[in-house]
Formats: sequence, C-alpha cells, structure tokens
Amino acid sequence: MQGITQLLKLGHLLRETYRRIWPKLKSLNPEEVIVYSTRYRRTFQSALAFLFGLAPRDALSRVGIHESQSMSFCFKDCGCPVTEKLSKYVRKNISHQLRSHPAVANLADTTGRILFSTNAEQGPLGSDPHAVRDALLSFVCHRSGLPCESPLSCIKRQNVVGIFAYTDWVNYQKWRNVYWKRYCLLKSYGLIRHVVQQMLQMVSNSGPYLVLYSGHDHTLEQLATALGLQNDPFLLRYAARIIFEVYQDNRVSNNAKGIYFRLLSNGKDVTKQIGFCKNLITVDSKISLCKIEDIVRFLHDDYFGTLNVSNFKDACVYKND
Repeated sequence: MQGITQLLKLGHLLRETYRRIWPKLKSLNPEEVIVYSTRYRRTFQSALAFLFGLAPRDALSRVGIHESQSMSFCFKDCGCPVTEKLSKYVRKNISHQLRSHPAVANLADTTGRILFSTNAEQGPLGSDPHAVRDALLSFVCHRSGLPCESPLSCIKRQNVVGIFAYTDWVNYQKWRNVYWKRYCLLKSYGLIRHVVQQMLQMVSNSGPYLVLYSGHDHTLEQLATALGLQNDPFLLRYAARIIFEVYQDNRVSNNAKGIYFRLLSNGKDVTKQIGFCKNLITVDSKISLCKIEDIVRFLHDDYFGTLNVSNFKDACVYKND
C-alpha cells in the first residue's frame, strides 16, 4: 500500500505543479489521454494510482489503458536477435566483476540467506548483489527493521551500505560498457520513436496531450542510457520517472520549427546532458529547451551511427564483436 500511496502523492504533486503552467491539465478529456502499461499487475496499479492523483476525475473514469507486450515498449520495432548476444556480454562482464570481489560475493550470499525464505528455492537470487539490493530496498525505503535469521544473526547497517556501494559501482561501470550502450539503443529505439511521434501529434492539435508509459526499472535505465544521460545512482528509486515536456512557440508555425522539449529525470532538468541537443534554448537560469528537430534528426540520421549501420533492421543482425 505504501507504493500506491507514494504514486498517489506524486500524481497530486505534479498536478499542483503543472496546473499553474499548463491550464489544459484541468480539462483533459479521455480522448486526450493515452496510457500504456506492461502486462504486470504492479505497473497497471501504478498507472492507476498516479493518474488518480494527476488527471481530472471525469477523464480518468473513461481512459483506455493499452497493454504493451514488451517491458521496453518497443511497439513496431521489437524483433532484434542481436540484443540477446549483447545482453550476454554485459552479464558476463558483471559476473567477472563479482568474481573479482570475493568479499562482496560472500556478503551478498550471507545477506541473501537471511533475506530470502529458507523454505523456497533460493537459486541465484541469494548470491546476486542486485537481487539482494532490491530486497533490501523494501525494508530501507519503508523504514522497517532489518530482518534476522535468528536473534544473533541479523542484517546490519554495514551490510546494506556494502551491497549498495558495490551495486552503484557496477552500474557506473556498466554505463560505460560499449555493449550496454548498444543494447540500450536497440531496446529503446521503438519507445523513443513512439515518444517523438506523440510529441509531434501534441503540437498538431490532434492530441493526445498526456501520454503515460508505466514500466519497469529496466525501461528507465535503458531509455536514460540511449538518450546519453549521465549515470545517476538515484535514477531507479521508487516511483522513478522520466518526463518529456513539450513546448511550442506560438509565434512560429513552420512545421517542427518552434517546437521544443525539456527532459526531467525524477524532477531534475537533465536536458543539457542530451548529446544530440544542439544549440539549446535557455529560457532562464534553470530551464533549457531542446529543439524537437534535433531528436528527429538523431532518430533518422545518427541513432545507429555507433553501430556503423543506418537502420534498425541492419543493426539487429549486425555482428557486434
């Protein structure tokens, strides 16, 4: 219930923030809101809780929620066999790093044995620092006491600090891994294409004007990497989000000119981190806008440049050795 409460509060907070600068939020109708969710119950529930705090009640009661078959929201650009090969390279590198840190492996194993039920098959979860971290978050974020296997065998604060420090370091190293970057570019291509299409429809006055993708940690992590954002150890917090804000200069009516977007990661403006955004428009000391033509050009001309191909189909059969 705490997760639902958090998303309700987040939706309400964003409603109070945006209604002052985007009056249309108060009068959105169901046809102007589109929601996509993966098939998992938790993402569906998260979308409902968030929208309940954000959208007008009349619109919420009739909004259609579309199921995505992919956690990456790939839409029409899904089949990509080479991503499995790239994923294996990344996992192999992470496993090698863990073998190079036996103290961390032992810490993950001993902590995992206390965390995971002894009646269930522990499998690889109990020795995977990332799985152990995810399980620890349910205690840390909810301010619950750390679990004990017996009165004399409890998880200590230094266990948590050690696991978190190691996984943050691994994620930082992964962010610099060329195979990880290629993997994220391919996994996020369909989503980024869809986002750009939705942004262009918003300014064409055909709508929708509010689009929500309710996904997973992997969805955000892959999208952030594909966009070239810096590694952020706090990206994957509970109720994490990446927001594309769309702006239009009403004085300009020439196609995509005069259309801009701003990118927020958990409320922080990260537009300046996007490498393909050329000649940012500075509104004030806190707000920078990227021309939408920059992301359109990135998709059409430069997206697959690091793979030495020019399109998604060729990238997915490309030999990334």
